[in-house]
This record gives sequence, C-alpha cells and structure tokens, in this order.
Amino acid sequence: MDESKSWHIAYTFSGQEKKVTDILGRKKIESYCPLNNVTQPGHWKRIVYEALFNSYCFVRIDESQVPQLKQTNGVISFIYWLNKPVIVPDLEVDALKEFLCEYKSVKLEKITLDNNNSALLTANNDHRFYLNNNITKIILPSLGYSISAEEKVPTQQVIVKQLFPRRRSFAKNSWVS
Repeated sequence: MDESKSWHIAYTFSGQEKKVTDILGRKKIESYCPLNNVTQPGHWKRIVYEALFNSYCFVRIDESQVPQLKQTNGVISFIYWLNKPVIVPDLEVDALKEFLCEYKSVKLEKITLDNNNSALLTANNDHRFYLNNNITKIILPSLGYSISAEEKVPTQQVIVKQLFPRRRSFAKNSWVS
C-alpha cells in the first residue's frame, strides 16, 4: 500500500454516494461507499442497498489528487475538522469493510467519546467488542459513530433419513400388462 495516501471523507450530494464511488473508480481513485441492506416493506419484500453514511464517500488519495477529486460530478467538498480534512485511519476503514462483509443489516448510532468508550477502544485494538443479547458492535472514533448488528446464532443441522423410499416406477408398472 502507498504510505503517502490516506483515507478522507468526500461530502457528496444526497443519494449520489454510489454514483460518485463508481465515477471515482473509473478515474482510478480508490474509494469506498459502505452499503447497508434495507428491506422495504410491502407486498414483495425487496432488499435495497443504501449508503450507510448519508452523503459520505470514503476516498483514499494523496495531496496531488485533491483537485481531481473536487472536479468530480456529485462531490461537494471534503469533510473538515479544525480547517483540515478529516483523515480516517486505515484500521477503521478495514474494520468497517470487514464488519459489513459479515453482517448485512446494521444500525448506525451517533456516539460521544467519553471515558467508557475510550477504555473499550484501548482494550480492543480491532475496534470490536461484543455485548449481551447477541449484538456485535464496532466503534469508529474518527467518525463519531458506532455500528451494531445482531449476531447470527449458528444453527445445528440434523440429518433425517427418509423413512420410506420413493417408488417412482409404481405408476408405470400398474398400467402395463
């Protein structure tokens, strides 16, 4: 991996996150749009992939690619904190990618970093910890969000032997004299 590049957050028009990620991919700029599976209610339960962070797209660039990014359709600007673009650590983006590969339907919560969350982060270098009631949670401190998902309880498979074998030739033989 190129050490001069770092992950930034591009602020996009609402609903344009996936389109901007596609455009940046065609420009050979590494980008990532975290997607969440959402089931739409109705007669046909349809699964839709929506952006997890509204109007946010993660972009891995160096300083020379900033003008090219700002000229991309759908990109408004970077997300700034104290007059500097927010830099998301590689560890957090990798943890987010891994978490969304394992869990499809997740919930996003805004957090404040207090002493309790800071202690959990220092104890867990991979930003993941488990709670009661089969809920897995990940904290992204540079973004100020936590993401939680229900843990899938593994089911046991039981093999049941067929009691009576199928008789396929019974109907054929009864009509033949």
